[in-house]
Amino acid sequence: ASPAPAAAAASDCVDTLLFVDIDGVLNVGIRDGSKPPLLLDESSVRSALRLWEEREGHPERDSIERLVAVLQRDCGHGEEPGVTFSKLTCAAPHPFSDVLVRRFAQLVRSSGWQPQSSTAPGGGVGAAPRISGSVTCVLTSTWRSPQHRARLEQLEAAVSRHLGSKFEFDAKTQAKDAGAFGAGGGPQALRVVVLDDFYNRPLDGWSCAGCPISSRSDIERYLRSCVPAAADAQVLMLHTYTEWTTPRGLSVQVGSGLSAAQLRGAVHFLSTGEAAAAAA
Repeated sequence: ASPAPAAAAASDCVDTLLFVDIDGVLNVGIRDGSKPPLLLDESSVRSALRLWEEREGHPERDSIERLVAVLQRDCGHGEEPGVTFSKLTCAAPHPFSDVLVRRFAQLVRSSGWQPQSSTAPGGGVGAAPRISGSVTCVLTSTWRSPQHRARLEQLEAAVSRHLGSKFEFDAKTQAKDAGAFGAGGGPQALRVVVLDDFYNRPLDGWSCAGCPISSRSDIERYLRSCVPAAADAQVLMLHTYTEWTTPRGLSVQVGSGLSAAQLRGAVHFLSTGEAAAAAA
């Protein structure tokens, strides 16, 4: 598919880096105390709804109530009123939401991305060489590990279907090493978008390379500091996270997926280099 005219014009003179987490970005993950996060998928939803009436005496009561609370919660953030997180449920057999994958594909397309037949399967590790006007998609998720190869291939196939062209991540790295990708280039215009839910947690109490992180602007500032001073670098961090407390006082912390508002804000950023309020 061809990029939109505005995106194509921007990609002629601007390098683009997209750093992408998966869990909590292309699916909905729910923090569940000291246990592994809950995935909002069809199987989990069926189990929670089946146990709902007897939850009060159930040892997994908190998990059941968190799942149902998320299922019934309005998405907000650019969605139509009344649209709940149920819209983002993962459908078997895939551990990702097709709605969220479609949004990611829209973001990739708006960056000016073009299919590259020379891309090596699975991408590389570490900073990838870039040319002027290139788009580099970097996987920062735990899905980069060999044991997740099958699910990653499923995801790349789903993105390819929405793009109408073969898609593979160009490189893989840990989120904390993202700064290395901007450090090696010469003077140039660079736009960076980071998609991450920070393990279903708020941006508070983190650190990266010794820099304290407590807000989106801290992350954006850190990544800009990794780029040569002569480069014109703009960075947009999208924290796909929300939280609330149920009437029973149960804390619900959610990796809420790429929202409609965040997508619009990111597309605007890639086109203009300006962060829109909707991208928060």
